[in-house]
Amino acid sequence: MKIGIAQKGLKGLIQMKIGVLVDGDGMATAFESGGFLKVYEVTGSSVELLKERVCAGAAGQGAEAIRAGIRELAQWLGDCKVIVASRLKGICFTVFDGLLFNMWEVSGDPAGFLDLIRQRELMEQEEARRPEKIHVPKEKGRNTFFIDLEAVLDSDGSATSKKVLLPFLRKESFKALEVKCGHVPRWFEKELPALKMESAQEKTEDGYLVTIKPITL
Repeated sequence: MKIGIAQKGLKGLIQMKIGVLVDGDGMATAFESGGFLKVYEVTGSSVELLKERVCAGAAGQGAEAIRAGIRELAQWLGDCKVIVASRLKGICFTVFDGLLFNMWEVSGDPAGFLDLIRQRELMEQEEARRPEKIHVPKEKGRNTFFIDLEAVLDSDGSATSKKVLLPFLRKESFKALEVKCGHVPRWFEKELPALKMESAQEKTEDGYLVTIKPITL
């Protein structure tokens, strides 16, 4: 789910189809309320209405009826995989998400936000194509490794402790991994036992030193 819109984005004139649910006044409305589903082709400041249809509201309908209705809408939308409404929650969100739609909650006149959504979608597509930076722990010797997690997170704004450590923990064979960190990641408690690993932590002047080892039977 994407809430709101940034004013920054790509300026390239790449066409994109965007579906918007609007009310009788042409303003974005909630899927619970129903209205008119309009599909636009957006190219920069150029916006063309391709097709539209009445869309029944989800309020008062049973779960199965809502699922069936959204699946039918998805077929009608065709290759348009971006959907906008002022509110898109609950089962409506779940079904659209399962059908791989990108969803936006935005209020107001579509003329004021369609190109901004197009720009944000293009930015996210570009970011998804960039290979993730891999941070590999350094070997200290005798199959023992070390990584300064705080330094990695400070240097790479897109990194998380899971992104940095889990690939190594899942794939590598090692005797011990020492992790220097400001605080001990909460996911250690659940994920390490699942990986058949254990940890011991030592308080330091500026955080913790956690030593992770495979559990030996």
